[in-house]
Amino acid sequence: MEKLGDYNVIKEIGSGPFAKVYLAEHQFIKKQFVLKVLPEELTSDSEFIERFEKSIGQLAGLDHPSIVKIHNISHADGAYFIVMDPVVDSVGETMNLDRFLDLKGKVLSESELENILMQVASAFDYAHMIPFEKSYLMHGGLKLSNILIGKTEKGLRVYLSDFGFTNLIGEGKVLLRSYKNLTDAMAVNEDNLGSERKHQLYRSYLRNFAFLAPEQKRFASALSLDAKTDTFAFGVLAYYLIAKEFPEGCFNSAQDSAPEFKLNWDMLISRCLQKDPLKRPTYLIRAMEEFLRKESSEDVSTFSWKEASEKVESKMQMSFAFPTEKPVQEEKKEEPKYFAFHPPSEDDSLKPLLNPPQIDRPTYEPDPG
Repeated sequence: MEKLGDYNVIKEIGSGPFAKVYLAEHQFIKKQFVLKVLPEELTSDSEFIERFEKSIGQLAGLDHPSIVKIHNISHADGAYFIVMDPVVDSVGETMNLDRFLDLKGKVLSESELENILMQVASAFDYAHMIPFEKSYLMHGGLKLSNILIGKTEKGLRVYLSDFGFTNLIGEGKVLLRSYKNLTDAMAVNEDNLGSERKHQLYRSYLRNFAFLAPEQKRFASALSLDAKTDTFAFGVLAYYLIAKEFPEGCFNSAQDSAPEFKLNWDMLISRCLQKDPLKRPTYLIRAMEEFLRKESSEDVSTFSWKEASEKVESKMQMSFAFPTEKPVQEEKKEEPKYFAFHPPSEDDSLKPLLNPPQIDRPTYEPDPG
């Protein structure tokens, strides 16, 4: 592909189950953009196009420093494509979190870890307050490959892409397409695909599946998907950045992998990974403040996006090139309170105790006769 509408295509920079991504330059304003081209499988679905055209305006209205900005939706040469800000380096390559960790050796200091998660939490909290369709906007498809990494004057910047696409495409379609891609790849003769390529596809599938909340993995779930789905994915991300593996089954404490960390990461992760969505935190920045340091006692209803944004920007001031850790003073932590339930023994009487009401009888004067 050399041209798409008013854009001269420079090169393909990525692909996924439901889109191909190109770096392109507008032929008139000479500015680079990223084009996400939707497949014919979706664009031939009239219901999807109607829903897409109705909702893309809200997605284009997202204005957050850690969310990839959408500028336009276009239709040319029989294809629908989304025009977005380019998060690329000087040679036009994207840097996602998966690649960033591989190049870095997956070694993050606690300050770097907090910096990344604060930006992701800030983007989620911002989006979760925006009405979208019948609920509020959620991502629903967080994974290492759609967390993009860039650099600014203030340091490393995290950008989340694909916000709202899972809602528009449909959770069932996303899962079915993932299953189909995997089974098709595994069925191909190794001479045509190669064992290494199969291994990469299988690894990619497992890593994406690990971020799905329990309610996403059940097609017939009675629970509707909402912002708490992103909270679960956030917990998975936090655990992976510390333990270098995904939380599966009866998993080890994250802080066993990083005993030098001072903050209470295990409490934050355990709250986010609750099976019941109602037990997960509502606001992630507030959860980080409350569970990591156990100092927040404010009502979450007072959450302010502006205050949260200022806190995130202050975190951005620190250098991200293996900063020198300052000694953290040991805080005096309050001992947790435990409540034990003791079932009654067989000898205990379980008869209810009845206290009949006292009835005041009327009194009369003696009969004067």
